[in-house]
Amino acid sequence: MNIAPATVDMVYLVAADMRDEDFREISATRNTIDKEELARQMALNCSKRGEKLYAVGDETPIAIVGVLPLWPGVWSATMFATDELDKIGKELTKFAYKVIMPSVFRANPNRIECRSIDGHTKAQKWIEFMGLKYENTNRNFGKNGEDFHTYAWVAGDPVWGV
Repeated sequence: MNIAPATVDMVYLVAADMRDEDFREISATRNTIDKEELARQMALNCSKRGEKLYAVGDETPIAIVGVLPLWPGVWSATMFATDELDKIGKELTKFAYKVIMPSVFRANPNRIECRSIDGHTKAQKWIEFMGLKYENTNRNFGKNGEDFHTYAWVAGDPVWGV
């Protein structure tokens, strides 16, 4: 398994071939119409911000995982992958749990959050495994009226791996 800081090209490759459920979730909050356009937008955005994004895969990247700073003290967790995720799922989870999340905790955040579209149950189980707790449902949050669930870790919650 290969893990490396995500480059613009790596983000593009994974985003262009992401799982249908990931596309449904991410595109619901973007002004894009297809995977190609979304992949270009995501790759461009990753080059502009101070993300801690990693590409995880074998010969080619299969998943992008990491955190994005929203504003001081608040981070957004993210992960999207191709249909080959099962090949690296355990290793990706271990890396996120033991490396990424502790690095964010060392930055002393107030909050780490993410949102997941209603029905993306695999993602939601993974988010909860990573230590974020369900907070609420955001009704009609997506561009077509999709509901999203917010998960968060907030200062004072248990911290692991630090």
